[in-house]
Amino acid sequence: MVVKTVRRALAALVACSCAWACSSSPRSEEELRADLESFIRDKRACGVDSDCALASLDCPVGCQTAVAKAYVAVVEAKSRELVAEYKERGQSCAYDCVPVDARCQAGLCTAAPR
Repeated sequence: MVVKTVRRALAALVACSCAWACSSSPRSEEELRADLESFIRDKRACGVDSDCALASLDCPVGCQTAVAKAYVAVVEAKSRELVAEYKERGQSCAYDCVPVDARCQAGLCTAAPR
C-alpha cells in the first residue's frame, strides 16, 4: 500500500514538472534585455569617469554596458546566465558592436561612443 502511494506521488510530481517545463515558453530578447537592465539599474552610480568600467555582454542582451567597477564581474555573470537561457532553447543572434568608453554622466556610468 505504501509503495503504491509513493509511486502515485512520484508520478504526479513528474507529470507536474513536465507540464511546467513543457509549457514554459522562452523569454524574448526584449524580456532578457529588460531583465539585465533591471539587474544593473542600481550598479551604475559614479562620481568620476574612473569609477566606471565596461562589462562585456553577449547577444541578445547587448555588447557592453558601463557599470561601477565593483560590479563588472556580477553583471558579466548575469549576462552569461541570460545568454545561456537564450541559447538553451536553440535561439541565436549576432551583433555588430561599436566601440564605446565608460563615462560618468550625471552620476551614472554610461557607455559612450568613441
